[in-house]
Amino acid sequence: MDRFAALLLMLTLSLTLLLIFLALFARSPIFSSLITALLYTLYLFVANEKAGVHNAQEFENRFWTVFALMVSTTALFAADSPVAIGLWSPSLGFLGVITFGYIVHAYDRYLHRASLSRHPNIRRSSSVQARSIGSLSGDDADARETFERHLLTVNEALAAIDQVFVPSTINNMINQNFIAEKSRIIIGVFQEASPEALNYLVTRVKLALLFYKVKDHRSPAAQFRTELVDLLAVNRISVLTIVSKATVLDALQMMKMTANSRCEFWVKNLIKSCTQDDLSELKVLTDAKGDYFSMHKLIYDDIRSPSIRSDILTHIKDQARIQSAHMRIIKGRRSKQRGAKAWRKVLSDVDDTMLCSGAHYPAGIDNRYAKKTLYPGVLAFYRELDLGTKGPNEWPKGRVGNLVFLSARPHMYKDVSEKANYAKFKKLRDRGMHTNPSLLAGDMKSGSEYMLNNNMEPLAVKKFENFKEYVSIYPEFTHVFVGDNGQGDVRGAEMMKEAFGDRLEMVYCHRVQPLDKTHGWDPERYRKGGVEVCFFRTYVEAGIDAAKRGLIRVQGLRRICLDAVKDFHDIGRKAWPSKQHLHSRRAELNHSLRMANEYLVENEIKPVPMILSSPRYNVGERVSTTYGNGWVRSFDPVADLYKVDVDWRGLDVQIKEYKEEKEGMSSVADNDTTQASVDVSRVKSDESNTDEPSQPPAPSGDMSVRSISPPPSSIAHDNDSTSAPDSELAFYRNVASLDADAQVKTFLENEAAKISPQPSPRMSPRFSPLSTATTPNISVSFPGRAGSGMAGAMPSLLLEPTAFDNASATSTSLAAAVSASAKKANSQVYAWVKARDIRPFELPVLMDETDIPSRGMFSFFAATSGSKQAPAVKVDGTIKQGMYVKCFAGEGKVMEVRDDGMVVVTMASFGAKAYLRVADVEEVVKESWLSGLRGRGKTEKQVVDEEEHIFVPGDEFGTPYGDGVVLDVRVESIEDEEDSAVANDKNITAAGGGNVVATAAKSRTTLKVNLGFGVMYCTQTNASAWSKKYARNQSRILSVIGSVFRRMTVAPPRVKKEEDPVVFERVFQDGAIVDVGTFGAGTIKGHRSSDGVYSVDLGYGLGYFGASSLSKHVKRGCSEGCRVVTSLGLTGTLVSVDAATSIHKVVCAKAGLTCYLHPTSIVSCINAAEGEEVITPWVGEGIVERYRHSDKMYEIKLPWGAKLYCPEPDVVLLEINRESGGGIAGWRILRGWFTSTGKTETPARRRSRTTSLGGSVQIKKEVNS
Repeated sequence: MDRFAALLLMLTLSLTLLLIFLALFARSPIFSSLITALLYTLYLFVANEKAGVHNAQEFENRFWTVFALMVSTTALFAADSPVAIGLWSPSLGFLGVITFGYIVHAYDRYLHRASLSRHPNIRRSSSVQARSIGSLSGDDADARETFERHLLTVNEALAAIDQVFVPSTINNMINQNFIAEKSRIIIGVFQEASPEALNYLVTRVKLALLFYKVKDHRSPAAQFRTELVDLLAVNRISVLTIVSKATVLDALQMMKMTANSRCEFWVKNLIKSCTQDDLSELKVLTDAKGDYFSMHKLIYDDIRSPSIRSDILTHIKDQARIQSAHMRIIKGRRSKQRGAKAWRKVLSDVDDTMLCSGAHYPAGIDNRYAKKTLYPGVLAFYRELDLGTKGPNEWPKGRVGNLVFLSARPHMYKDVSEKANYAKFKKLRDRGMHTNPSLLAGDMKSGSEYMLNNNMEPLAVKKFENFKEYVSIYPEFTHVFVGDNGQGDVRGAEMMKEAFGDRLEMVYCHRVQPLDKTHGWDPERYRKGGVEVCFFRTYVEAGIDAAKRGLIRVQGLRRICLDAVKDFHDIGRKAWPSKQHLHSRRAELNHSLRMANEYLVENEIKPVPMILSSPRYNVGERVSTTYGNGWVRSFDPVADLYKVDVDWRGLDVQIKEYKEEKEGMSSVADNDTTQASVDVSRVKSDESNTDEPSQPPAPSGDMSVRSISPPPSSIAHDNDSTSAPDSELAFYRNVASLDADAQVKTFLENEAAKISPQPSPRMSPRFSPLSTATTPNISVSFPGRAGSGMAGAMPSLLLEPTAFDNASATSTSLAAAVSASAKKANSQVYAWVKARDIRPFELPVLMDETDIPSRGMFSFFAATSGSKQAPAVKVDGTIKQGMYVKCFAGEGKVMEVRDDGMVVVTMASFGAKAYLRVADVEEVVKESWLSGLRGRGKTEKQVVDEEEHIFVPGDEFGTPYGDGVVLDVRVESIEDEEDSAVANDKNITAAGGGNVVATAAKSRTTLKVNLGFGVMYCTQTNASAWSKKYARNQSRILSVIGSVFRRMTVAPPRVKKEEDPVVFERVFQDGAIVDVGTFGAGTIKGHRSSDGVYSVDLGYGLGYFGASSLSKHVKRGCSEGCRVVTSLGLTGTLVSVDAATSIHKVVCAKAGLTCYLHPTSIVSCINAAEGEEVITPWVGEGIVERYRHSDKMYEIKLPWGAKLYCPEPDVVLLEINRESGGGIAGWRILRGWFTSTGKTETPARRRSRTTSLGGSVQIKKEVNS
């Protein structure tokens, strides 16, 4: 669903809701008004998360309770409510209000208790102080019992305080002493516990629920919550491990930081108690919990005091500097531990980067995969970037990763939107994601701007702001950003690079649309800003780039390739939008795997297997292709190509042979087909047990491609969308398990074995192949072979004729070679055909002339289906040049009558030339002049004069530019290589023997028309349309009479094979520098006068552009009339720029020279040239004596003879028309103001502000006295 459809749906829903509301308001105005007020109150509550009502969970619970009571009261007691039960039974209505309010109250408490009761997903550290109960030895039985007894005591006290059906406020009022006693028991356990027991309790008790239920009471001596948290975050903080501190931070976030005024102090104390690597571990553990409560939210959202936030960030920054110094200087165990990590954060987008959006707006635009499909290899790419090139070779089990997602999806109330993403991440953990990632969401402002105005800049700015805040939390890490070019990721990455430089190591951008459509696309700006972006189509390509840059290991690249193949196979068959998507993505990924294998082999690492396709047709099976019928000879599972024995014999021979096979008259063909096909007995045996996948054979030389064919169910039901994908996926996994070397070796051995091919399943022995010693091959390369360097998109047809003579084999035209070989009695043609161009066998049907359509044909077959060849027809004069005739393909005009009985006809309906026999054409009866006066047609379709009029010299017709007269008619032949090859290859063999070659050629008819004020060239099609649309000034009767007379007297048009070429005038000369729009500046290298196209060297490639795409190049930063400094050391005024040569004309007044310079000889634009008068901010006027470009310093001669050295920004050109006489600048400026006529002109790029001795004034360019 695109943006237009989404906005239309939103508008429709809004209008529907509005109409429903208006209808309800008309029916029940009181009820509707109250409901509207309540909904607005709910909106204010949800939209203002930092309001006081959200400071504590108790406040939120009270709001929902009161809101539920008000809604139920409105529904049950409003006078015009549709369910006003309270009007006729107040008791029942009151009971309903109380019941509904309590249900909402209890349900909100249940949800909050469930969230507080969960244990944070924090990895148990291997620190010395973090010994768990399971690690204690047998001698520590007493300690084990103590730990369990403390935990049991705390849980029993917590259960006594937490009443499920009684609210905490009411429970504290009723059982105040009981609650106080239990709270003191809990505090006492935490206070008396040993360090090991304390860490054990903190990490295993429901700490968030404990903080929430142990509350502060009115009495100063009953501040139990403050006392408990002070005990952990202040008094005994020195004995807490990093995991325990992370657990306490999580509990404070879950409780709500605003629930206690000291929460921010506790958080600061916990963070500042950690230093260097311990601080990094604390931050990473807090972010790797897999929920909404991350370190970023803690510092930038939960902490609202700017001073405390600043103290925390300063501490983090100072510790990062110490870590950096220790990494460079100190050697030892800690340094080795630090060196085993990459210290890199991987930041990534979600939609169209990790998961395909399926082109569902507003998530993304990529439709190459189905919605929510995981891109093959993306998780492995994240893992290898996080692993880096230091430390262990593979990701250690239990290690916490550094994966962060920057999403454009807006944050909504609490964690409503984030919860869906974290649930998605949890599923991906089961599929191989190496760590629990954190998420930095967008906001409603940027999201609404994108949806309503399609403005992606706010999305980019929001991602940059999130990145900026995240870098301040992790200054000791470097960062790699992975995004896509569908929204604002590239623009956001550009801002990240400009702000943080080397801290952003690399930017990887998933290419989901053309680069020129990328938001903020400007390669020149990227180059100047040092922004290096790798655009990729598959994550295998991204892995190759990362391996070459040293970001990942080469072994890591191989793991990415293996995971990409596995992820591709894990995509269910029904999950693909279409079979074409499946084939295209497989070819795309195989192309990337080829490049990766080449790089792996260069580094002496074993290559990875390719993704094999499932054969849908058995070897020896008869099929139909776009190039004719044939038999399948072999199958290439890598390129998805079938080697087909194409049968280019006559259709009558093929039909006759097929009928004989059906009747059982050709036993030889049946035996050959049986030998070449798949073992039927094995197929039948497999049908009974389709659940077990076929086992792949051992990789040996005897193995053939067809021996790993899929189960028969996947072949028989390939076109059935309801077939189960189990057997197909089993086949994919089996072939994927084969080693890459075994695949290549097996395939090469199979091809070598096919050098002596088996007999063709054709009946006639004259089609048996010849010896390979005399078999020249037109196609010398094998498509799809590993390392071939082909770009994935294989040609759909590669011919391999096995019996060509020398003349045909050395011919440069493939069509000519095939045509010549078809004349031999014993020839056999093989074609490599894409699977999409093959379909089940269809019996060909012979067509006679009445079955041939009258339009859209480019070849006409003169041979008939009779048993005898049609005799040649002598030219008897009945068909003449210029005559209008009709044939089975339509009507046309005779252009030539040849002596061999062939007639060349230009078809009126589709502009092609047909070569027909005289017997196949019939003269069109001309209309009488009376029928022409009445406007009646001469034929049923009236193709010639109504659909497309055929003009002759002298015809008059109306045009948009006035009436015109045809001066000349030119018919040009247009070569079409593809159609010509098809037409020449299809030779029809008559039953009586011999070949009748039917050819076709496209043509274009051009008219030369005299308009009175000039000559115009147009096509016959346009002229025919104009003649109907624009009426001429003369009457219809005279027009018809004149047209009939001209048709009877004017000679037929001349067919000219060659036309005088149209020469385009050259605007730009070779060597000139021009501007080429968004491509930047380039140098003219050549010009084609035939079409006016210029070849331009852009520095990074050669481009071809028309004159309209090029523009005059002016030195960047300069304009005509500005002052410039040249590479000669002279300064002057840039007077003009020649567009043809890009020569800049510079007048140097002081030197008395006029320089004609190349743009590269212009250094830059300056404020004033030597010899010109200027104003300075200190001493007024002066004359420029010299300008030094090295330090941008002016040497100015003052009126009293002194010299002033002034920097360029402080020098302003004085441009006032003076009268004779001297005077200080202030007087002339003042006189200019009083004598000014008010007519001012402001130059485009010239400074006009100056400071004189009298103060700051505005100087005009011209002051007329």
